[in-house]
Amino acid sequence: MHINAGDTAWMLTSTALVMFMMPGLAFRLPEVSATVVRLLTPGQVLALASAMPSRCALLVLLGAGAGLRQGEAFGLELDRIDARAGIITVDQQVVVVERRPVLARTSPEPWVPRVPLRL
Repeated sequence: MHINAGDTAWMLTSTALVMFMMPGLAFRLPEVSATVVRLLTPGQVLALASAMPSRCALLVLLGAGAGLRQGEAFGLELDRIDARAGIITVDQQVVVVERRPVLARTSPEPWVPRVPLRL
Protein backbone atom coordinates (compact mmCIF):
# COMPACT_ATOMS: atom_id res chain seq x y z
CA MET A 1 0.00 0.00 0.00
CA HIS A 2 1.33 3.44 -0.99
CA ILE A 3 0.89 6.24 1.58
CA ASN A 4 0.68 9.75 0.18
CA ALA A 5 2.28 12.45 2.37
CA GLY A 6 -0.46 14.92 1.44
CA ASP A 7 -3.18 12.48 2.47
CA THR A 8 -1.40 11.80 5.74
CA ALA A 9 -1.08 15.51 6.50
CA TRP A 10 -4.77 16.04 5.71
CA MET A 11 -5.79 13.13 7.92
CA LEU A 12 -3.75 14.42 10.88
CA THR A 13 -5.02 17.97 10.43
CA SER A 14 -8.66 16.96 10.13
CA THR A 15 -8.34 14.66 13.17
CA ALA A 16 -6.85 17.48 15.23
CA LEU A 17 -9.67 19.82 14.17
CA VAL A 18 -12.34 17.24 15.10
CA MET A 19 -10.69 16.70 18.50
CA PHE A 20 -10.52 20.44 19.05
CA MET A 21 -14.28 20.74 18.44
CA MET A 22 -15.27 17.92 20.83
CA PRO A 23 -15.56 18.96 24.49
CA GLY A 24 -13.62 16.69 26.80
CA LEU A 25 -11.33 15.42 24.04
CA ALA A 26 -9.79 18.74 23.12
CA PHE A 27 -6.52 19.99 24.46
CA ARG A 28 -6.43 23.29 26.29
CA LEU A 29 -4.61 26.20 24.73
CA PRO A 30 -2.39 28.25 27.03
CA GLU A 31 -3.72 31.52 28.36
CA VAL A 32 -2.36 34.54 26.51
CA SER A 33 -2.15 37.86 28.28
CA ALA A 34 -2.86 41.06 26.41
CA THR A 35 0.22 42.90 25.18
CA VAL A 36 0.34 46.58 25.99
CA VAL A 37 2.01 48.64 23.27
CA ARG A 38 3.32 52.03 24.34
CA LEU A 39 4.45 54.34 21.57
CA LEU A 40 7.31 56.72 22.20
CA THR A 41 6.77 60.41 21.72
CA PRO A 42 9.02 62.19 19.19
CA GLY A 43 10.91 63.71 22.12
CA GLN A 44 11.47 60.26 23.66
CA VAL A 45 12.73 58.91 20.32
CA LEU A 46 15.23 61.78 20.02
CA ALA A 47 16.33 61.27 23.63
CA LEU A 48 16.83 57.55 22.97
CA ALA A 49 18.84 58.28 19.83
CA SER A 50 20.97 60.78 21.77
CA ALA A 51 21.64 58.22 24.48
CA MET A 52 22.87 55.63 21.97
CA PRO A 53 26.45 55.40 20.74
CA SER A 54 26.74 57.67 17.69
CA ARG A 55 27.05 54.74 15.27
CA CYS A 56 23.68 53.38 16.48
CA ALA A 57 21.66 56.61 16.78
CA LEU A 58 20.61 56.54 13.12
CA LEU A 59 19.24 52.99 13.56
CA VAL A 60 16.84 54.30 16.22
CA LEU A 61 15.66 57.10 13.91
CA LEU A 62 15.25 54.74 10.93
CA GLY A 63 13.18 52.35 13.03
CA ALA A 64 10.97 54.96 14.69
CA GLY A 65 10.71 57.41 11.82
CA ALA A 66 10.71 55.24 8.70
CA GLY A 67 9.49 51.94 10.17
CA LEU A 68 12.56 50.00 9.05
CA ARG A 69 13.19 46.70 10.78
CA GLN A 70 16.60 45.84 12.21
CA GLY A 71 17.86 43.87 9.19
CA GLU A 72 16.56 46.49 6.75
CA ALA A 73 18.30 49.30 8.65
CA PHE A 74 21.56 47.31 8.78
CA GLY A 75 21.32 46.66 5.02
CA LEU A 76 20.61 50.27 4.05
CA GLU A 77 23.27 51.91 1.88
CA LEU A 78 23.61 55.62 1.12
CA ASP A 79 22.72 55.19 -2.56
CA ARG A 80 19.30 53.85 -1.49
CA ILE A 81 18.39 57.23 0.04
CA ASP A 82 17.02 59.74 -2.48
CA ALA A 83 16.76 62.99 -0.50
CA ARG A 84 15.49 64.94 -3.53
CA ALA A 85 12.57 62.59 -4.14
CA GLY A 86 12.14 61.98 -0.41
CA ILE A 87 12.30 58.17 -0.77
CA ILE A 88 14.22 55.37 0.94
CA THR A 89 14.42 52.24 -1.22
CA VAL A 90 14.43 49.16 1.00
CA ASP A 91 15.63 46.46 -1.39
CA GLN A 92 18.13 44.65 0.81
CA GLN A 93 18.54 43.52 4.38
CA VAL A 94 21.06 41.78 6.57
CA VAL A 95 20.04 38.24 7.50
CA VAL A 96 21.93 35.61 9.47
CA VAL A 97 22.82 32.46 7.52
CA GLU A 98 24.80 29.77 9.31
CA ARG A 99 25.57 32.23 12.12
CA ARG A 100 27.02 34.81 9.70
CA PRO A 101 25.48 38.11 8.57
CA VAL A 102 24.68 38.13 4.86
CA LEU A 103 23.22 40.86 2.65
CA ALA A 104 20.02 39.62 0.98
CA ARG A 105 17.21 41.10 -1.11
CA THR A 106 14.03 42.05 0.73
CA SER A 107 11.69 41.18 -2.14
CA PRO A 108 11.78 40.89 -5.93
CA GLU A 109 10.99 43.81 -8.24
CA PRO A 110 8.44 45.42 -8.58
CA TRP A 111 7.50 44.82 -4.92
CA VAL A 112 10.53 46.57 -3.44
CA PRO A 113 9.32 48.83 -0.62
CA ARG A 114 9.88 52.56 -1.07
CA VAL A 115 9.49 54.45 2.18
CA PRO A 116 8.76 58.19 2.29
CA LEU A 117 11.58 60.21 3.83
CA ARG A 118 10.35 63.00 6.09
CA LEU A 119 13.00 65.62 6.74
